[in-house]
Amino acid sequence: MLARRTLLSVMATALCGASMLAHPATVEAQSFPDKPITLVVGFNAGGGTDTYARALAGTINDALGMPMVVVNQPGAAGMIAADFVANQPADGYTLYMASAGSFLVKALYDGADAAVSPLEDMRILGQIGASIPGLLVPIDSQFEDAGDLVAAAQADPDALRWSHPGRGSLFQLTGVAFLQANGIAVQDVPFQGGSRARNAVAGAQVDFGFMGVQLQNGFEAQIRAIGVAGTERDPANPDTPTFAEQGLPDVPLTNPQMIMAPAGLPDDVAAILADAIAETVQGETYGRLVSRAGLSVQGAMPDEARATLESLQDTLIPLVEATRE
Repeated sequence: MLARRTLLSVMATALCGASMLAHPATVEAQSFPDKPITLVVGFNAGGGTDTYARALAGTINDALGMPMVVVNQPGAAGMIAADFVANQPADGYTLYMASAGSFLVKALYDGADAAVSPLEDMRILGQIGASIPGLLVPIDSQFEDAGDLVAAAQADPDALRWSHPGRGSLFQLTGVAFLQANGIAVQDVPFQGGSRARNAVAGAQVDFGFMGVQLQNGFEAQIRAIGVAGTERDPANPDTPTFAEQGLPDVPLTNPQMIMAPAGLPDDVAAILADAIAETVQGETYGRLVSRAGLSVQGAMPDEARATLESLQDTLIPLVEATRE
């Protein structure tokens, strides 16, 4: 009898082990998360993408049951951080805070040499916001609206110059798209980062600039926004009309902010993270933190976020080809 009991015990243990091997994601998800999660940002602290990351990390504990820690790894338009995350274990404990438009632009410019593809090497867990490109001018500019600027550029394009956060950035491509759509060509002046591009506008070193529209906040005595890209006004800056509202061609470009993980993340763990992100983004505290920085809350679940990025890629490909050096 003892031998039979021992045999049954061994068989039960073996069956249990086989079940665990057959459903590793389910077993892992049952205890996920059991330690803090690292959220890697590909830009310096203080920028728009970093602000979104810290707002999420500061409020997701209730939904996730574990803290989230922000780590900055700037460089190569966010690609260094993306490459780091893509090569971490796909267990949900290391995530990427993606300035998804900039990430996509960098990958398109790099082509076959891109270290990471946002749509192939990463799993999108949701969208938590969007940086809206704005057309900014000095406070005493002669241009009252975007139409005034287009008319002046058409009359004498050599008389104008414009700033942006750097060649190859989503904001530079937005400016290029705006100029192309209106049949004008104006000399650009690239800077390293949005704040420097904004300062050039504030100091009237350039006639206008394309950058995140939120960069006007706190500088209202020096600059003003006279238009935004996209099909709708920025919820955080509702007084600035879109280009289409001003009778100009639509420029359907925005910079979605998304949370991504390595592509091999198990479905069950991805679902836990996606639900926690969505719950947090819908919360009052997250919205207050983001709005305080002049940014907008634009949340989306993984499938919708991926569709947004795929559509953005289709729009960006001809712009990248047109500006490739």
